[in-house]
Amino acid sequence: MPMILLTVPPDTTTLQCEWADREIKAALRAEQVQGGITIWPVALATVPDRLLLEYKSRQEVADPNYLARVAAEAAEIVFGIQVEAAVIKLDPATTGLHITPKR
Repeated sequence: MPMILLTVPPDTTTLQCEWADREIKAALRAEQVQGGITIWPVALATVPDRLLLEYKSRQEVADPNYLARVAAEAAEIVFGIQVEAAVIKLDPATTGLHITPKR
């Protein structure tokens, strides 16, 4: 299940966030991503001409970097500015990530 954190400009409207949500989900579905896709637009962008997108997923895929690029390109359509994508791998072996044991 992909989880995407997308920084957006502070003056972003609800309509733009909804549009970005639709565009990113449609782009990922076109790449055969299954299950839920959660997108959090967060008004944190401090560089006026660049946004950051974090792509996280527990779903096994051959190339998560490609899917992050697809999501970033979809967000770029909405906002019309450069989007940098970073893949955050969700597993216990990832440095800096702590996952508590299942109960």
